[in-house]
Amino acid sequence: MKHKSFLAGMITMLLIFALTGTAIATTGKVQKEIEYRDIKVSLDGKVLDLRDAKGNAVEPFMFGGTNYIPARALAEALGLNVAWDSANATVVLTTPKTTTPATPVTPVTPPVVKDDPTPAKSSYSRTNPAPIGTPQQVTVTNSTWSYIATVEITNVFRGQAAWAAIREANSFNEAPTDSREYVLATVKVTIDSVSTDRAVSVKESNFKAFSGTNAEYEREATVEPSPQLNGDLYEGASTEGFVSFVVNTDDPAPKVVYGAAYDGTGGAWFSLSK
Repeated sequence: MKHKSFLAGMITMLLIFALTGTAIATTGKVQKEIEYRDIKVSLDGKVLDLRDAKGNAVEPFMFGGTNYIPARALAEALGLNVAWDSANATVVLTTPKTTTPATPVTPVTPPVVKDDPTPAKSSYSRTNPAPIGTPQQVTVTNSTWSYIATVEITNVFRGQAAWAAIREANSFNEAPTDSREYVLATVKVTIDSVSTDRAVSVKESNFKAFSGTNAEYEREATVEPSPQLNGDLYEGASTEGFVSFVVNTDDPAPKVVYGAAYDGTGGAWFSLSK
């Protein structure tokens, strides 16, 4: 600070001047009159309040035509630390160390997340159907109402294993032709929400099977093993059962969609291949 440097220099000067008034000396005593003239010291237009170590007011004086100001009073008024080194007869002035206050950490309030009835868009699609065991949420829209369901194909049996279970379920079930075979899937459906207070009919006809090359498979009239996927569910209810499809034996990647619109849009797609 410019003012501090100037005044600190002045203080030092005051301390090293001898009271002879004519020359610099290391020690000595003189007797001479001093003059008090109600001298004031101001800094940036503000008069300083000069006090000694005991808090008593002190006043500058004139001696030999020079103004003298008590070192402690002036130093403390300027915000300096002051001490007396009696062994070396030195007034020690130091600048107080300042520390940068830590920046307060403002706690981060997590945003309030409101319930959103619209499900997040799935990364799975017709060209990338969900693997077996992967639940998908889907919105199904009808002419005047809609619902949101979570659908999962939990397991799949194909070929002889599927036909054995279907034949055991009903003796009138017909064996597939040489170029076709059964796929038997266990499916779980949960109704998450319904736009109106009504039940949702969950059954095998909600599903449509397609080949790996995107050709729709014709549905066969088959009686599935118990439990069959067939029931009316209100919001919050779940059901699980078997659904069967007939696919080409040389089709390596058949797939199925749940809840697609009449024009084939929408719905949740699932793979029928392990």
